[in-house]
Amino acid sequence: MAQRILGMGDVLTLIEHAKDKIDEKEAEKLAGRMAKNQFTLEDMRAQFAQVAKLGSMNKILGMMPGMGAMKEQIASVATDKRMKHLTAILDSMTPRERANHNLLDGKRKRRIAMGAGRPVAEVNQLLKQYLEMKKMMSQMNDPKFMARMQRMAGGMKGMGGMPGLGGGGGFKLPF
Repeated sequence: MAQRILGMGDVLTLIEHAKDKIDEKEAEKLAGRMAKNQFTLEDMRAQFAQVAKLGSMNKILGMMPGMGAMKEQIASVATDKRMKHLTAILDSMTPRERANHNLLDGKRKRRIAMGAGRPVAEVNQLLKQYLEMKKMMSQMNDPKFMARMQRMAGGMKGMGGMPGLGGGGGFKLPF
């Protein structure tokens, strides 16, 4: 009962659902590519496909604790319709373009947009999102970044710490 009140029951349901739907070998392969900073648009496309297997974004967000209040803001950015549009854009690219985003000049972007039935601005937004993800992943692979995260987690010991980041063990309730 306490797990349901804290929202943990929904998280456990989400984890079980993800285990059933997501290909572990594919996820490990993707994680390895991310760790080596070799993330491509093809990997992004595979990631979108994995998320699509889980079901609607509203359903996924509804299972995460604390997301109830933010659900509307997040849903406006990550809707199922938007995911379909982004997937259509990625599908309109050639494998070579997905492997090397630097090939995407204005002419290719127009062709991709026409193939996906989307405006060129959305192709540019997808590329911007991809580059931001790639940058974030490279920062996470930086040993200095991980050291900072561990120091931050260590400073949270009085609050129970953060599991897996050296912050005092596991999750502890404040009461």
